[in-house]
Amino acid sequence: MIDQMIEGDVDTLRLLRKRIGISINTIKKDGLIVEAGMDGVCKLWTLKKGDQ
Repeated sequence: MIDQMIEGDVDTLRLLRKRIGISINTIKKDGLIVEAGMDGVCKLWTLKKGDQ
């Protein structure tokens, strides 16, 4: 949000989290990404390579 200079109110943050979550779930179901651990409370993702 800071990099893109988006207003950081609660509703905007909630909407962004929802849209990003839907996008991640979609590409996860398509087999394009896999979980790569955690960074504090944030889940990390990486592109799927080969036979992962």
